[in-house]
Amino acid sequence: GGIRERIRSLGVVGLPACHPRPCPGLVGKSRVEAVLVALRDPVDRFESNFRWKASLSCRDDNETRSRSRAAYRDPSRLCSPNQRWKEIIYGRYGGNPSKLAEGMCGAPPARASAEALAAAGITAGRNMRTAVVTAEAAFANWTTAVQDLIRLGHAGRTVASWVGLDSSPPGTYFDDDDVESAEGIALLDDRLVPIVLEPGYDLLAQTDAAIEWAVRKIKGSKLAANFTSQHDFVANGTSSSKRAATKTSNIARHSYKSYEGRVGRSASSPEPLSELGVCCVARYFEEDYRVLEELAHRSCRGWRANECRNSLLEIVRRRRIYWDRASGRSCEDITMERRGGGSRSTGVPVRGFETMDSLFFL
Repeated sequence: GGIRERIRSLGVVGLPACHPRPCPGLVGKSRVEAVLVALRDPVDRFESNFRWKASLSCRDDNETRSRSRAAYRDPSRLCSPNQRWKEIIYGRYGGNPSKLAEGMCGAPPARASAEALAAAGITAGRNMRTAVVTAEAAFANWTTAVQDLIRLGHAGRTVASWVGLDSSPPGTYFDDDDVESAEGIALLDDRLVPIVLEPGYDLLAQTDAAIEWAVRKIKGSKLAANFTSQHDFVANGTSSSKRAATKTSNIARHSYKSYEGRVGRSASSPEPLSELGVCCVARYFEEDYRVLEELAHRSCRGWRANECRNSLLEIVRRRRIYWDRASGRSCEDITMERRGGGSRSTGVPVRGFETMDSLFFL
């Protein structure tokens, strides 16, 4: 991706990276002195991943691209033959990320038992049978949605799993003990450096600052000065360095841009994720938002530390009404309140940002 290209252009070579899967074993190695972690809003990550996989998937209807397992290199000419993606995205959800998002809503309902239903005041006959069927169906729907999210790739993983604090599968955040993963950031406090993709903040500058901090930490001030000279050279520019900078600056477009105009309005002007869907995804990734908040206070470093901190806190603040369940309100309640009783979606469109969550090691 663009961040990797920027790192190379600054003269840092042979950098181990984890993408698209976490590598907690590498994070935990004592010889690793710095961990650069690329982050973004979990809701945006979810939507971007869905749309990106949709853009890559071969379609049966008038598909003109060649099938290739390397479709990500040129989605304008190539498409992925991955049947699982196609079946999930188009077969189950009709190409609509809101349908998957809304299927993730709420804590996973427990499988209903006669005892549990009796405790809830449902004691006999048809009401009992109906409640059992409803609870079973809700559990099955939630399970399917979560499994589909995982099958669509790394966007379903938690930030905690990326930084090696939690290896639990997504969806287990409903256990209160999982908030410890946010506190566990302290274990990596002197090594972890976030690079945050968030509208209005300079991703390129954050990347440069994070690399410079890592080089200074590991190699000392003399080599850091050499890095600064290389940075100035890259920033001012050779043609290759300018291409790397352009690639990183335009990371928001990823290759999703090539999807425009190929399958109609849904590509060039996608419907925003429904507000109910936004809430459901935010609650599913509640743990992530707590970890991002902890990272903002502990792990932003270098000459762009304030930008890193502010961008993380902006993400946390923007979604807090959804993920913070202290009020006891359901996503349906919140959505209706924000709509003022209307039916119009107020979701914010995602502008095709690159799906992030990657680790780079120094």
